Amino acid sequence: MVKTPSKHNTFPLLMAAAGIVGAGLQTWYFRTGIDSKGLFTDGHPAMGLSGVLLAVVLLGLFLWSVSVARTPSLKKLLPASPFAFVGTLLGGAGILATDLFELTQILDLVSLVCLVLGLAAAGCLVYSGFCRMQGKLPAFKTRIVVILYFVVHLVSQYRQWSKEPQLALYLFPALASVFLMLAVYQRLALEAEVKSAGAYGFFTGAAILLCFLALPTASGLFYLTMALWLLLDQANLSLVPRKTNYTPMALPQQVVYCMETLEEAGYQCYVVGGCVRDALLGKTPQDYDLCTDAVPEKIAELFEKHELVRTGEKHGTIGVVIDHRLFEITTFRTEGGYADSRHPDWVEFVTDIEDDLARRDFTVNAMAYNPKEGYVDPWGGQQDLEDGVIRAVGDPDTRFTEDPLRILRGMRFAVRLGFWVAEPTRQAMLRQAPLMDTLARERVFSELTQFLLFASAQDILDYEPLLSQVIPELKPCVGFLQHSPHHAFDVFTHIAHVTGGAPALPAIRWAALLHDTGKPACFTQDETGRGHFYGHAKISGEIANEVLLRMKASTALRQHVVWLVESHMIPFEPEVKSLRRRMARYKTEPCCDLLALQKADFCNKGTGGDSAYFEEIYRLIRQIEKEDLCMTVNDLAINGNDLMAMGFVPGPKMGKVLNTLLSYVQEELLVNTRDELLDAARKML
Repeated sequence: MVKTPSKHNTFPLLMAAAGIVGAGLQTWYFRTGIDSKGLFTDGHPAMGLSGVLLAVVLLGLFLWSVSVARTPSLKKLLPASPFAFVGTLLGGAGILATDLFELTQILDLVSLVCLVLGLAAAGCLVYSGFCRMQGKLPAFKTRIVVILYFVVHLVSQYRQWSKEPQLALYLFPALASVFLMLAVYQRLALEAEVKSAGAYGFFTGAAILLCFLALPTASGLFYLTMALWLLLDQANLSLVPRKTNYTPMALPQQVVYCMETLEEAGYQCYVVGGCVRDALLGKTPQDYDLCTDAVPEKIAELFEKHELVRTGEKHGTIGVVIDHRLFEITTFRTEGGYADSRHPDWVEFVTDIEDDLARRDFTVNAMAYNPKEGYVDPWGGQQDLEDGVIRAVGDPDTRFTEDPLRILRGMRFAVRLGFWVAEPTRQAMLRQAPLMDTLARERVFSELTQFLLFASAQDILDYEPLLSQVIPELKPCVGFLQHSPHHAFDVFTHIAHVTGGAPALPAIRWAALLHDTGKPACFTQDETGRGHFYGHAKISGEIANEVLLRMKASTALRQHVVWLVESHMIPFEPEVKSLRRRMARYKTEPCCDLLALQKADFCNKGTGGDSAYFEEIYRLIRQIEKEDLCMTVNDLAINGNDLMAMGFVPGPKMGKVLNTLLSYVQEELLVNTRDELLDAARKML
């Protein structure tokens, strides 16, 4: 289902309409509600109507907010902080109140222009608060309107002050108006990264001080609200992104070709997501995803000369094959819910790149780049890259309910990049963890494998609630005391240290994670209180087999992991003959994997452990490989043809003879030469 885009920026219009009606009511009151002594009369109809207007505005704002809150696609219009909402609302109210007052004092062109700009500035001020609290920067033009208002306001005030005999009384208001204008300009310059935060702080602080000094004047309400606005705006200074990396991305020629093709046809085009993140981190991206405001049909038309992959067309994606390489181009879109926790129920094609970025999982992945425009980063992804933080875009609960796999992706990104997860995002991951039960198991396996390859022991401990959610067999191990002088850790803590200390290979890391999962089921204590886990390797192997079958791991990996788990308690003997037999039976690489698992297991019990034993085993294995000693029957100096020429009949008996000769060679009872082996075979015949 594809929806048509819609806009719901109703609040600025509501402010403007209410301001115009309110201006009319106040003008009526000032024209007809003053008696012969210059005093306001009580009970004027305009007062009651103004109260009704205020109630209607507040009720309309409340109903609109409730409507937005109940509509997932509109939630982003709500402010994320009460500070910005209150501050900008106060600022807008102060501007409107001042305009209405001045309208009754000077009914000329200047006051009219001031009123119109005031209405616009009030709306822009509140709109800016909404934008900033979403982590976005308000549009440049909204700040220009506010600056223009302060200029005209200063002119209007001057015309009024020039009629007063005591101009010194208006020194502070005049300076306050000037510094208000400069403070807004400095904020704009700060966000454009051409000015420093120090300059912004100076002008803002001076403006706040002068506003408070101007309180005793006739426009005291205006300066009070301006001071409060600037104070609350300072509280959100951290939302201004600092410059991290504006080095242009080096794009492959095929990507540049795709972008130029779309732009020449009048469309926007950006590279987006992981490639932008990796480029900002100084890494070379492996894949490039592009997005555009062109609809899929138009994308296909523009690239009709190339091979197209249209399997994702209903979700807005067209794959274009250029120089035997696939590039996916996706239409800007927003999305509905994820009933299957994998695919959106509907997509809505939009024309704004920021709307598209708002649907993505984490801020570090919600960035786009175009060589002409530079980086588009409405959610502060560059700042989060600099700070080393994984933060969900917008409301984290919404992001994870849309696709629970994002919980595992967040874990993976954090350990891979060495980042920490922002607390609101982490709490939402924990709250929504049960939703991962709906995920396809192969997706879970893929994400967990990538997580395990980068995870440290502390990472595994930190993410235990999430790991136990997708692998329930780990839960009994958490906090399970071993009551052994050889183990300082509980079972899960030991598992975490073994996994983090094992070589970063998929089979070894999975075996480390599951190698002791059978311990709780076979725990016993002797009369001294010492704990024992007889047969836990076999039970752990059965659990590993069940887990990997459920997650649809490949048969080869599953079998290798199960063998490693079942064999992790069988030690290697530091002796060449024994090692040669074991290597002949299981091959060299599997034996090295098992030795690596055993070393990680032995050295991560929390009670110390000398790794010299394992170094000696490694030395002997390298010696055996270097000497190219006889490992299999294929390495013997004779073969089946030699035995048949001697009179042996092909079959099991001949195979048994070859294996016997191999064992004699490995036991060094025979030398692997043709004459000596043939002589031994004749005796067997």
